[in-house]
Amino acid sequence: PAEPSLGERALIRQAQKRSIARAAASTVRAGQTLFIDAGTTVSALADELATLNGLTIITNSFDVAARITTAGREDRGHRVFQIGGQVGPGAAATLGAAAIAGIARYRVDMAMLSPVGIDSTDGATSFDHDEAEIARAMADRADRVVILADHAKIGQRSRVSYCGPDRIDLLVTDMGARDLAELDRLRQLVGEVIIG
Repeated sequence: PAEPSLGERALIRQAQKRSIARAAASTVRAGQTLFIDAGTTVSALADELATLNGLTIITNSFDVAARITTAGREDRGHRVFQIGGQVGPGAAATLGAAAIAGIARYRVDMAMLSPVGIDSTDGATSFDHDEAEIARAMADRADRVVILADHAKIGQRSRVSYCGPDRIDLLVTDMGARDLAELDRLRQLVGEVIIG
């Protein structure tokens, strides 16, 4: 079965996504350069990052870019770069070879990514091959990989693995994950876990 649409996902577990976004944003410092992929959890992250100062954000997500640069927000000195590429149907993001080539131009402090699922065997996974390739390229060009995943994604595996658990520096999840056996297994493999 296909992954639910972006609109459908935006309505699911909103409070948990905001909690994860706040916790993940608390690890970011002024002056850092970040990759952010596309998805509803990282869109919530963008709202939190917009309140910080002096970040450079490189993203393939139209929503992430718009949330950080929305008119009416106080100018916090952010620089936002929209990665070019093919626009995926229903994804509201750029994909494909041109986007991957754009990512390869940068070296960043952190890649902040939100998978379809994460488990202790395959790490972060995506349903869509093109989205997984974007996330893989971002992870490969980052000093730290931060995965944002609500409790429903812990222990889930989708079709395409893009970041093994040993490459994940930080997993940020919500309180619903604290008693999951799979989270205990992930704690043994990833660098750090924060429960927001």
